[in-house]
Amino acid sequence: MSVWNQVQLKAAIDWSNVSNSPIVLEKLHLLTATPKVLAKEGYVFKPLTEVEIWSKNRCRNCGQRLKRYRPTAGGGYYEEEAGLLTFEDGQDQHGGNHDGRPLTAQEEYALEVAKAAQSMIRQKHHCFFHDGQTFKGVYQCCGGRLNTKGCCSEINHTPCDLDEVRAEWLYHKTPTPIVAPATPQPSTRGRGQGQRIRGARNRYVNAHTRNEPAPPRRNATDIRAAVALDCEMGTSVVGNTPLIRLSVVDFFTRVPLIDRLVAPSVEMAHYNTRFSGVTFSAMRNAIRNGEAILGTDQARGMLFKYVDANTFIVMHGGSSDLTALRMIHPADRIIDTHVLERYDLNARDLKKGLKEICERRCGIRVQNAKLGSGRDAGHDSLEDAMGAREIVCAWLREIPDE
Repeated sequence: MSVWNQVQLKAAIDWSNVSNSPIVLEKLHLLTATPKVLAKEGYVFKPLTEVEIWSKNRCRNCGQRLKRYRPTAGGGYYEEEAGLLTFEDGQDQHGGNHDGRPLTAQEEYALEVAKAAQSMIRQKHHCFFHDGQTFKGVYQCCGGRLNTKGCCSEINHTPCDLDEVRAEWLYHKTPTPIVAPATPQPSTRGRGQGQRIRGARNRYVNAHTRNEPAPPRRNATDIRAAVALDCEMGTSVVGNTPLIRLSVVDFFTRVPLIDRLVAPSVEMAHYNTRFSGVTFSAMRNAIRNGEAILGTDQARGMLFKYVDANTFIVMHGGSSDLTALRMIHPADRIIDTHVLERYDLNARDLKKGLKEICERRCGIRVQNAKLGSGRDAGHDSLEDAMGAREIVCAWLREIPDE
């Protein structure tokens, strides 16, 4: 049984019906949280600062985060660890001074300790990594599994280029609502004057926008009032979690708007198949057949076709989803069911996973698909999006219409 053959599970669930009305939209607004609460959950509402971008930097070889990275001294050792002392410039290489004054016993002892520490730390390697690719969870360089120590090593870590990290962690705000163009007014200028102004504008403006990519095509009729969203993420070779699947459902009509795999633009270590349900073969076939979305930027552009700054987005623990999309959405349009369950005093000590909440509050079982071998098939992001929608529907029924 393939991880994608879970249609019979979704068909067996009787999802709730919700009408698109001003009363329901006002209820959805009541279920949102404040920016302070969402920020504690990991939501991002403004572009990252230079310090935050540096904290995202990782070693290019082993993938270790370099937030606590300390530059090394010339010689490959840490000056703090070696305990080196700063002597006067007049000291020669034999431990004496040019004025003939011998070193004291304390200075000689400190110099011997520094030399010993220097010789040991210079030979100490801090970066261990694999230089081969993975195939079915095994490194081709040494045959080790994913959790084994690297077979290659370096003295120091090799940070990624900061410009690449800055481009990778560039957040994009949700587009503003489309405004109908105003009725054009007849111009009072002469024909020749208008041509001269247009020619000057083309010369000085188009020169800067000629190589920029075209913005995604948006239509006011495609924008939805509310959607349910869920993403699946994998793990790259450097330890980041790129987007690998995107599922978006219209909240009111229950029509799937997007449900496709996303081909990452970085080398992947694994796809977290146990939780995401995405395998290497499924991604390879989707790319080969032209069914996969190529990169996070294209996936975000497809999402912006249906979502603007006024669209309610329903998610469960959606901070990681919006982070994978590199997307900033207004806080008063985010409904997080994980945060929402905190306001239920009767369920304060109960589990707040999507599977437990759906079964406890809605009587619906999700994330229950099995493979032919009996193992869990992983999460289905389309089903998870519908599950988060069902939780919100249960909360809507508890809010009176008056």
